Amino acid sequence: MTIRWFKDERGSTSLAVVLAIVLVVALLACCLQWYWTASSSADIQTVADLAVLSAADTTAKGVMFVQVLDALLLTANLFGLLLHVVVMVAGVATVLGGPALSAAAGTFFEQAADFDRQYCERRKQFAQDAYKLAQVVCDASPVAAVASGVQNAAENRDALQTFSGADYTAVVIPFPLKGEITLSGYPDADQDMADLAQSTGEKNEQDAADVKRLREKADDALDAAYKLDIYKPAGTQRAYWDPASAFGDFRRGFDSDYGTCPAAPATPRPIEDNAATRAALAADYRDTWNDIHRDVRAAVIRTIATPAAGSAQLDARDISATEPLAPYASHTVLLLDHAAGARKAYHSRSDCQGLANASHDLGRIRLDALTGDDKHPPCAICTPPHTSALADWQRDLTRFARAWNAEAAALRAWQTARDRADAAAGRVRDRTQAATKQLADSAKSLLLGGRLRYTPAGARGFLCVATTTNTRHLPAFTLPALTAATDAQLGQQLTLSAARLMPAKDRQTIPDYLDRTANPTGSSATPANSGQLSGAIPRLLDTGIGVTDTVAVKLWGTCLKLNTRGQAGATDLLNRLPLGLDKTCTGALDKITATAEITAPDLRMPMPTLVDTSQIGDATAPGIEGRVVSAIASGKDAARKLAQIRDSDLHDLLQHLGEYVPASPPAAGTARKGSLLGAEITLPLCVGGQ
Repeated sequence: MTIRWFKDERGSTSLAVVLAIVLVVALLACCLQWYWTASSSADIQTVADLAVLSAADTTAKGVMFVQVLDALLLTANLFGLLLHVVVMVAGVATVLGGPALSAAAGTFFEQAADFDRQYCERRKQFAQDAYKLAQVVCDASPVAAVASGVQNAAENRDALQTFSGADYTAVVIPFPLKGEITLSGYPDADQDMADLAQSTGEKNEQDAADVKRLREKADDALDAAYKLDIYKPAGTQRAYWDPASAFGDFRRGFDSDYGTCPAAPATPRPIEDNAATRAALAADYRDTWNDIHRDVRAAVIRTIATPAAGSAQLDARDISATEPLAPYASHTVLLLDHAAGARKAYHSRSDCQGLANASHDLGRIRLDALTGDDKHPPCAICTPPHTSALADWQRDLTRFARAWNAEAAALRAWQTARDRADAAAGRVRDRTQAATKQLADSAKSLLLGGRLRYTPAGARGFLCVATTTNTRHLPAFTLPALTAATDAQLGQQLTLSAARLMPAKDRQTIPDYLDRTANPTGSSATPANSGQLSGAIPRLLDTGIGVTDTVAVKLWGTCLKLNTRGQAGATDLLNRLPLGLDKTCTGALDKITATAEITAPDLRMPMPTLVDTSQIGDATAPGIEGRVVSAIASGKDAARKLAQIRDSDLHDLLQHLGEYVPASPPAAGTARKGSLLGAEITLPLCVGGQ
């Protein structure tokens, strides 16, 4: 069965066209209504997002400022630790660092020690001033953040009102409402370490002076030994002469000068002077000379022994001019009694043919008693030891022993002075190592002393509640208006936006800012009255005693790079220190710098970031934070509960914030000032794009 809507076809086309037009107009009106409503919702969400980001950004500037202050405090603490080390080695470096430094040795150490003592108090004052600045930031930060959010919402409301006709109000609530800043105390070991550094430095300076004096004495003795080495190769220069080579030089010199038997002397003449007897006495001289040479050479080799390879000790003993000759000098020979002035030969045996038919008694006499006596030659038959050979060896060995003994005395003097200098240097190293180890063991407590701990208002996030404060009629070309509805209005809107401070991935922004304090006395430094942090650093380092422009500035730059960029370099300050102190202090410095890295503040810039509202606040927190977070978490009741925050509540909220902070919200562009060791500092508490 077919249903016919019209009995005929007349007018159906016109009716269809009219119906289509009505539907199109209705659809356009609905689309405009939907667009206008959605646009109004987007506008209020934009207002909330920008307001909460503006508030978080204001707080981020304060957080970064406190981060910078804490990094400077850590740098100041590390500077104090390394300054203790500098005081320990200052006297050694200046006493043994060359003529230019030696001239100011006592003055420099006294200045460094005075600087160290003054710096302990100056650093505490620096920390107190930094804490006061941070306290101002902490107290004013929540009010500045709220004011920044309100101001930002007002600026965006003016821009959007011409289109939507809405009047917006917004409030940003930091969670928690009140920040907290603390300054850790300084341990008692701080002053103890300064006293230890000064005591160690004074003893080190005294020992360094002994080292210098003993080394000069050793050098003088070595110069003397070089000159007394009469057998050194020709052309040997002092710089290339080894004291141990003197042993070999003298042994070679002995063999060179006394290795060949000289010609027999003409006296004493034999009793029966003829060619045969003279030849017999010459042979006797050679035999006696060679026997003595054998024993003397053995004594020389035994006494002037070659030092062991790599040995630091030289056994420079004196050689006796008489001991090797004693067996020959004490040798007894036979001599007939005779009248004074009579020439008689001496014999070695009583049965010698030369004593046949002797009518006088034989007497025993030492051979050395006959040396130099021309009237008593040796017997040409029994050939006793020749007195001339003994006399020649007495002369030659005395000459050689005198030369060697003078060399040996110089070597012993050099070695004694060197060993005493090494002992003094060892005391310096041991004392410094013990002191730096004690310093390194206390490094953590010293580095954490006088440090800032900051929990800002908004640490758990920021919540912006934005609402419209007026009701608006829908545009004329919308469906309710076209149907002549008189109550077609858009009610009050409410929206939420949340943000948190997230650490940036780039760690360089804050270190770049800190680098401006690396050379506080250089041309690139900012003047002290310009309101920059770098202006306070010269006041921290300068004690008016002349040390700042040299050691202090370099040390500050090294500490700053270590803290902000993780660059090692503390040990570079001690490079080429005398007495091996650079290696002695390496272990302690490595431990100190490692501790500094562990205790370093987070230098990543806090970045305002939009987050879900469920990621902020603590529902268990007292006051407005717990109520708001609970309302958000309650789901269905959230809109009803949050809708209770109206324009009148905004004033109450600001009053509530006023209970925690002493200042009213600052006007746009207003900058707060502070003081750090007398230098004026601009605090990051401006709003409105400052």
